Amino acid sequence: MYKPVSAAAIIPLGLIVLLLILSCAGAPHSAGGNKSSSGPRATSDAGESGGPESGESKSEEVKRPPVIEISGRIDFSTSPYRELLTTVPEKGNPRFFTAVPRMGNREDEFNMGLMLLARQAAMHYKASVTAKFLTQSNNRDMGYKEQVDVEIDKDLVQSMVDKIEITAHYRDVQGSYFQGFLKGNTLPRFSVSREIKHNAPAWFTDLPVFDEYITAVGTAQRHMFIAESFLHSDRQALAALGKQLDIEVKQRRDDMEVEYKGSAYQQLNLEISDTVVKGFYVLDRWVSKDGNTYYSLAVCPK
Repeated sequence: MYKPVSAAAIIPLGLIVLLLILSCAGAPHSAGGNKSSSGPRATSDAGESGGPESGESKSEEVKRPPVIEISGRIDFSTSPYRELLTTVPEKGNPRFFTAVPRMGNREDEFNMGLMLLARQAAMHYKASVTAKFLTQSNNRDMGYKEQVDVEIDKDLVQSMVDKIEITAHYRDVQGSYFQGFLKGNTLPRFSVSREIKHNAPAWFTDLPVFDEYITAVGTAQRHMFIAESFLHSDRQALAALGKQLDIEVKQRRDDMEVEYKGSAYQQLNLEISDTVVKGFYVLDRWVSKDGNTYYSLAVCPK
């Protein structure tokens, strides 16, 4: 009445039941595991809200170096932090440096740093610069006003994000500092002296000369954030290069004879440069010992 069942038939049946049990029990565990592993690696809030798939794919694309935590504030005049400011090409690859002010969620500093590096890469390709420099003088004193506007293609910035590889990430109480390079591009070799003379880099007073390139230095006074200070010194260097590439000067001098008081004059000198700079590249930066002055040495092709 009852047919005997062989061991060979029992074993496959047991395996099927066991696999069914494991698959039912393992499904929720696997979903939870994906969320916990991809969460800390997410590169943006948009990636997290877009679901596990978007978050995981983005975190795989962006390589993240280990974060080096520094207690207190970084002194950029000492090694190894001084090397962060030097961005001469390495094996022909353009290198970039950026600083990000401290944020409530420190993970967001990485995302902002990546975007700012991509912005520098886009500026390297193409930047529209309008600089106005007005000097007013008379026989007693002199004053000046300057305005620099830089326009960068937002789509170009976004396209640079995937081409940037971050190689260093330092973090202190004030924010994060990054260095990265642009993949798929090459630059010639530049030799830049790192000697300091009279509390300033040697290239500030003795501007280096490179074949087929224009050189300029930008300076800026200290702002609330280091990132903003360097942004202004970079912008001044870019404006100086723009002036050398294309400049329109309008000059007017009014001489007035004043009875019984000799001669007085007033001179207005307006320099306007409105040009597109291609190949803008910062070779080195420097911060004065007192932290009040920021310097940027930059080049672009002639």
